[in-house]
Amino acid sequence: MPKIELYALVTRAQEYISRNYATVLADKNRRQELENCIGKYLYDTAYTVEGYDTEALAKRLFTEMADYSVLTKYLSDPDIEEININGWDDVALTHLDGHIEKAKEHFFSPAHAVDIVKKLLHHSGMIIDNATPIAQGHLPNNTRITVLKSPKEAKAALREDKLKVERLSREADILGRNNIETYEELRAHYGKIHDRCEALEKERKQLRVDKRRMNEEEAKPVKEQIALLTKEIRKLYREMELCDEIAFRSAGIEAVVRMIEQPNDEREEKENKKQKEENKR
Repeated sequence: MPKIELYALVTRAQEYISRNYATVLADKNRRQELENCIGKYLYDTAYTVEGYDTEALAKRLFTEMADYSVLTKYLSDPDIEEININGWDDVALTHLDGHIEKAKEHFFSPAHAVDIVKKLLHHSGMIIDNATPIAQGHLPNNTRITVLKSPKEAKAALREDKLKVERLSREADILGRNNIETYEELRAHYGKIHDRCEALEKERKQLRVDKRRMNEEEAKPVKEQIALLTKEIRKLYREMELCDEIAFRSAGIEAVVRMIEQPNDEREEKENKKQKEENKR
């Protein structure tokens, strides 16, 4: 009998069931059929997992596909008051008498934990993502679920949003400072910056050539001048990049407008043609 890791077996079994019995897997009313399919798969493949007999292994595969993985038995345990998922490998169980213990089993990976939590929230039609870092829902037996994204993920999402706001603020500053109101004015401004960059780069290149002919003392002020030019060139390149982003969004908006307006124009043309034909009659 071929031995295999539990996670690998779960993956293979899910792929097999999805490929051959997709309708059974999707229908919650066909649980018995799903159990039979899993039993047949284990019989045909003869896979074994250390620590599981055939019956226990079939049950574990079923909980992965139809239920909630390692949480399944705790959700139906009347002695469990609360389940805290502190991490993919850290599940804490609070009993009715108040004592807390760690679950012996845990999820296969962070992604596995997220998938199961999303499955739990699915009953309430709730989702959790960067836009909704906190979600509350319930299971059919009125078990309440509260899910919070990890502080690390939430912090990363906030940092990303902050960077977007700062970038948009710099873009708005460019438009306001240079009195840019049209796409043509934006491209003209871009051209000026590009020409300025080329001139500064040419000047910097000449200074570098001159510096090679100087001794260390003579080269000091030239080095400082080169450093200032480099700083200015970088600043201009960043502004060019922001202009490109503004132009890209402007082009995108124009494309959407064209897509919206075009059908209206065609419809008006057909109506005018129809009206002319009626007038001829």
